[in-house]
Amino acid sequence: MEDKVSILVVDDEPDNIKLIDLLLRKANYKVEQAADGAAALQKVHEKKYDLILLDILMPEKDGYEVCKELKNDPCTSEIPVIFLTALNNSENIVKGFLNGAVDYITKPFVKEELIARINNHIQLSKSKKEIKSLYDNIAIKNKGIDESIKYAKRIQKAVLPAQNSLKEVLPKYLLFFKPKDIVSGDLYWIKQVDEKVIVCVGDGTGHGVPGAFMSLMGISSLNAIVADIEEPDACILLQEMRNHIKKTLHSSSSKVSDNIDMAFCVFDYETKELSYAGAKIPLIVITKNSTEINKNYSVKHKTYQRKGYNAYYISGSKNTSKNPQLEESYCSFKFSLSSGDRFYLFSDGYVDQFGGENGRKYSRNQFVELMLNAINTPIEKQDELLDKEIHTWMNGNKQVDDMTVLGFEIEDIYGEVDLF
Repeated sequence: MEDKVSILVVDDEPDNIKLIDLLLRKANYKVEQAADGAAALQKVHEKKYDLILLDILMPEKDGYEVCKELKNDPCTSEIPVIFLTALNNSENIVKGFLNGAVDYITKPFVKEELIARINNHIQLSKSKKEIKSLYDNIAIKNKGIDESIKYAKRIQKAVLPAQNSLKEVLPKYLLFFKPKDIVSGDLYWIKQVDEKVIVCVGDGTGHGVPGAFMSLMGISSLNAIVADIEEPDACILLQEMRNHIKKTLHSSSSKVSDNIDMAFCVFDYETKELSYAGAKIPLIVITKNSTEINKNYSVKHKTYQRKGYNAYYISGSKNTSKNPQLEESYCSFKFSLSSGDRFYLFSDGYVDQFGGENGRKYSRNQFVELMLNAINTPIEKQDELLDKEIHTWMNGNKQVDDMTVLGFEIEDIYGEVDLF
């Protein structure tokens, strides 16, 4: 059974209190009385009330003072106060509202109007309490979710390669990693196997928590397949990765891109040869060397030339060679690199970011031009360049996806290669 609404009536005239008490009890309210402001303040600190009817003209503390004290006290500030007074000029009415009253009723009053206004403010107060309770519950749940996601971020950070690992394998490197949310659906990965280095960038479906699950699963799969491969090969790694993810997700799909966009580069310390295979994760190679790309592949590729350098952009699409037997395989591209040459793998978050004067995507062409024009910028400083460029480009637009750019610069000598 629901408790009756409790109302405190504050008035120094006994006849007024008696009349109001009778009306409110007939309306099924529980009523208590206080004959002056001091007694009212004492009562509200001893017991909870749902509403207070407050006279203004009282000895010692008038109604304005009482209302102001109630509103300044966090324990009583939420109790709705209605002034019920003989003062009927606009100055008094305005002062009543300025001191925190929810309503102002003048004497003599119409009993039906008084009950209607009380009912209205009681319902408003109940609704306010319900909304606050819901808000508090949501805040508690959000705090728990936020703490869980932040813990997931620590886990993700732990499984992604530390920057000192990147530096040990290929000392001159760029890592630009900018998740859209707390955790990222993108992944980057590097591992040395004998005299070769395997570099991988992936982009899991979605971003935030769903993308992060895909990212963690991708890293787990990478560790599993590389452990079983004696001779690293970009195409084989990508094929095995697809098979592993299909098996893990029990998927009938034959495309890595249905779950994780991914690309592999394998760099040979001795021959300085770089091989690449990708599923929707592109490669950019910037070199002074000229390279012929096999025209039989329908994978999109483009060559740019600036300042004596050639920039080769290879899209990460799947092999769609006319040979039906190659339907399930991936393109392999090989580059002979020299000291000072650079190569980059990147997810689509950067190039698909909306911004600029016309709110369009940044675009791959613009990204290649950016990296070409930055050829004289040390690769270790290019993360600052990328961050400044995309911040300017966004021009107030929200980040739409996770952003990852992983790049390396080739050196003549790498010293000992048995780092792991």
